[in-house]
Amino acid sequence: MDNYDAIIVGAGIAGPPLAAALSKQNRRVLLIERDWSEPDRIVGELLQPGGLNALKELEMSSALENIDSIPVEGYCVIYNKEPVHIPYPFSDLSSKRHQGRSFHHGRFIQGLRELAKQEKSITTVEATVKSLMIDNDVVKGVSTSDGRSYKAPITFIADGCFSNLRKFALKEALPPKTCSWFVGLILHDCELPKKYHGNVILGDNHACVLLYQIGNNDVRILMDVRGDRPSIPKLPDHIKRDILPHLPDSVQQPLLNALSDPEQRLRIMPNSYMRPTSRNANTRKGVLLIGDAHNQRHPLTGGGMTCALTDVNTLTKELDGVDLHNWDAVKVCLHNWDWTRRSTAGTVNTLSMALYDLFSGDDDDLKVLRQGCFRYFLQGGDCIDGPVALLSAVRPEPLVLFYHFFAVAFKSISLLYAQSSSNVVFTTFKAIHVLKTACIVLLPTMVMELIPYPQHVLKFLLLVSLFILGLAIHIQSL
Repeated sequence: MDNYDAIIVGAGIAGPPLAAALSKQNRRVLLIERDWSEPDRIVGELLQPGGLNALKELEMSSALENIDSIPVEGYCVIYNKEPVHIPYPFSDLSSKRHQGRSFHHGRFIQGLRELAKQEKSITTVEATVKSLMIDNDVVKGVSTSDGRSYKAPITFIADGCFSNLRKFALKEALPPKTCSWFVGLILHDCELPKKYHGNVILGDNHACVLLYQIGNNDVRILMDVRGDRPSIPKLPDHIKRDILPHLPDSVQQPLLNALSDPEQRLRIMPNSYMRPTSRNANTRKGVLLIGDAHNQRHPLTGGGMTCALTDVNTLTKELDGVDLHNWDAVKVCLHNWDWTRRSTAGTVNTLSMALYDLFSGDDDDLKVLRQGCFRYFLQGGDCIDGPVALLSAVRPEPLVLFYHFFAVAFKSISLLYAQSSSNVVFTTFKAIHVLKTACIVLLPTMVMELIPYPQHVLKFLLLVSLFILGLAIHIQSL
């Protein structure tokens, strides 16, 4: 049996940077990956500025070199064919705006892996981890399918959204909740509505579509499909009938070309949400989940890699100088990390889920909120700078998220009154219903992301909060 200071399972976004950072702290690290060949995925291709900052702090930004990566300067949101430009905010350290990066996912992963392999105290192994070695409810290491065992005082599970090891690391593992599905293709010779930007196509009569450049002549299109897993044979007709007519003219022919290209195939990826686990109540000693194995959000806002890299950066800073064999000391660090990470991850995750509900729902109240959100962006100034600073994770502050979300809600209500042809009583009733929907969209996810308590406690607190809010609204309406 081989012994190490730390074992990391999974060499995706989180694994290699975590291994490299621990190695630089003079620790012997084992990095296990079931397949070291270049992965092929349709998400994990847009890195927000906050994630790029974390990558630089981890000294791994050179993974973006020589992979045909593209600078990302912000977003262009097109709602019912009306555009609004949402640039990233200015940096506090210079007069330039923040930038993100987009790229082919597999090329970036290979860049991260090569940087990790250059660290002398990292051992890399290609194997499938079959199970965790658990003794008296403490994880001692891992066992692989080839019959080998590896031991370390701490094991990091970074095997992604389809993790097979979560059920061993947690005493009670709740599965991710699938919200929808992304259907992806690569478009060639495609002119984006706004170059060097993530382009989000929204409408009241169609699902959201995301477009961004991942190479010099490659544009990724992600088309949202709700409900059960879509049938691939039926997808081309669905795309041509229900999605294509709502896209900008410059995108339509490249999409038709991609659908008829024999070298391409429609790719499907579930869009899931999974709240972070309450460490004290549910996770075994000697193990830590990280990345998408720990916490998932809808990929509409491109926050997954940013959360993973920020988590790695803050975690390794907490563990620096700590004896990993002393679990009591490690436990204190993990507790501190759990609270620290919630500012960034909680804000990014809450925003992603709230915006997806807002942009994709066909409920009448959500349509009112969607219109209010777009009109809020059109006001410019802080109505753009504040939300995009949250989305880009350069200033991830939960209270700022709360402020802007309910500013959108009240903007929506003011538009409702301005456009209503009904009497004031009916409009007021409708306005209260819109405000209640806004609370339902934001508050449950925000509470689960920011407060590390078991789910039944959070449900109780949320019900009490909603009751108090409803009571306050009722008293005001008297």
